[in-house]
Amino acid sequence: MKQLFVRFLLGLAVVCLTACASLGVPPADTFNKKLAAGYATVQTVAESASTLWKAGKLTGPQAQHVHDVNAEALAALDVASSMSKTDMTGANNRLTATITVLAGLQAFLATQQGLK
Repeated sequence: MKQLFVRFLLGLAVVCLTACASLGVPPADTFNKKLAAGYATVQTVAESASTLWKAGKLTGPQAQHVHDVNAEALAALDVASSMSKTDMTGANNRLTATITVLAGLQAFLATQQGLK
């Protein structure tokens, strides 16, 4: 089950990157730009989850799970930022993994918009 979820997230990240490229949105090309995009995504996920929960499109447990994973992603972004001062390779790896998780959250929320 966990492997299936990881594969889903990786596939989703590829789709998102392809979609951005096809829309002409330049990808973030530096660590700091990717980090800033990650923080912006955390905020967007939080706002989207709140809106969907208030609209009745997320159950309480779903909203709590999104909140928890989003909080973990925020903490991981903070760790990546700290790591960048001493271990840029590790920081990039942490950042890439975190952005993948955030893309998965965004995709989940997008599917919830049309369910109820």
